Amino acid sequence: MQYSHFTKKDGSLERSYEATAHDRVLMVGHTFLYSNLVHEVKRRIDDGQLGEVLYLYSQRLNLGRVRRDVDALWNFAPHDVSITCFLLDAWPATVNASGASFIHPGSTIADVAFFQMSFDDGRFMGGHVSWLDPQKLRRMVVVGTEKMLVYDDVDSSHHIQIYDKSVAVEFQSGFADFSDFRTRIRAGDLVVPNIRLVEPLSVEIEHFAHCIESGETPRTDGTHGLRVVAALEAMSRSMANGGAAMRVGYDSQTDPTLRHKPVLEVTPSAAASAGAGHASPVGI
Repeated sequence: MQYSHFTKKDGSLERSYEATAHDRVLMVGHTFLYSNLVHEVKRRIDDGQLGEVLYLYSQRLNLGRVRRDVDALWNFAPHDVSITCFLLDAWPATVNASGASFIHPGSTIADVAFFQMSFDDGRFMGGHVSWLDPQKLRRMVVVGTEKMLVYDDVDSSHHIQIYDKSVAVEFQSGFADFSDFRTRIRAGDLVVPNIRLVEPLSVEIEHFAHCIESGETPRTDGTHGLRVVAALEAMSRSMANGGAAMRVGYDSQTDPTLRHKPVLEVTPSAAASAGAGHASPVGI
């Protein structure tokens, strides 16, 4: 099934229930969560190499393909929502979004959208998605207290760049007013790790086949898809209400306190046996 069949929470719940009732393995095709590049970014965050993560932002842009069945937010943002929540091990509490339709004026299908996800711990993520842009970009920036990281899925020579940069506030003891504060900008080295991209789709298929044979729950299972859909639906409500902040409508099936599974360590083997197994697959 295409992701467009998984774009309403009620329908998503129905498919999750059906998969459980009929002993099916339900897996949502959020391919970037099977990318070794995304897992490398998460490893460096979890190891504390960036310090405390303050905020993130992403750009997922291209010229085309223009669609009439879904807007740019629903077409592109599921990737950035799922990647961000995977990196932070958290789900947004509130979101807001704004967008516009230029190709077909008056249409409710936005060609460009800007969105923000705010988390309970004060961190936030901003995103820009569009199919009306001169550049093809798939980029995410993670800003930490110690270092900053750029993840670029398009630039094969610089997939990950780590900037040893930060800003610190200094003051002398016994300060009297704000003039006694001083900011110190630190700019160190730029590190570009030599990481070879492993085809995410092959890893995803191998993981799907493994879950069918073993009965394990996929990383991007129905519940994961439900949470992403809940965030996107809240963004759509925000767009319809002038960009007002909206709380994400989680429920018992989309509990935001539930965490992701541990980082996969799967080597792609072309997944030739993807069709074999003991449980029946339901791919989305």
